[in-house]
Amino acid sequence: MTGCLEGKVAVLCGLSSAYAAPLAEALERHGARLALVETDGARSGQFSAQALTLRSPSTADDATAALESVYRSLGGADILVTCPPATAYLPDSAATQTSFMDRIAEILNQAYVWSAAAHPHMRQRGGVIVHVTGLAGMGGWPGWLAAGAGFAAVHNLIQGLAVTWATERVRINGLVPGVTAEMAEHMARIAPQPSLEVVRKRIPAERLMPMEALANALLYLVNPSASFITGDLLRVDGGWDIWGRLHAVAKS
Repeated sequence: MTGCLEGKVAVLCGLSSAYAAPLAEALERHGARLALVETDGARSGQFSAQALTLRSPSTADDATAALESVYRSLGGADILVTCPPATAYLPDSAATQTSFMDRIAEILNQAYVWSAAAHPHMRQRGGVIVHVTGLAGMGGWPGWLAAGAGFAAVHNLIQGLAVTWATERVRINGLVPGVTAEMAEHMARIAPQPSLEVVRKRIPAERLMPMEALANALLYLVNPSASFITGDLLRVDGGWDIWGRLHAVAKS
């Protein structure tokens, strides 16, 4: 699959996310020209020096201006990938009503604003949008209520936009990462019997998600060979979500 994105321009937003760097590296390694957009104050020093780096808060006007700059500099944008800010994955532990609503709005707003900004350009030439979300949005995550509500809203947005834009050759999908080491540590701290081993065993594949697996899933979604896939939520979770609620009764 090396070189499968040759000649494509990919825009990646949300550099504070732990997922941003491996996803950017995979896109560039497979031939895409990269534009990085700093939506959350993150520094782009860990990313490729070859990439076009822009600074843009997640507002509609700024997102539109950033994409206009990409079009002027790189001649277009075929791929848009958004990663939510790192704070989106934090548990609710000390959340107030205001911070709870702010986190939901932050997660949903980024996906909507960037989708809306990309659409007028992509409808002319086709394109693919991928929003990285989280397992909490699949339902039933005590302690991650704000993240779950925000990601669930993004999932619904993805599906609504997918059917709205399908005839315009604009595809939009969600990429749902599995449990990482950082997430496992949070889970272990709030579990009745804190243990990283218990969290690992809860994953049917019995291992945490490697970043390479997430990058490969992204490459699959943006590849031209996936041109008939839209409105999908691709889980890279080793079977965590499809195991459903069995863990509630099958406690080890």
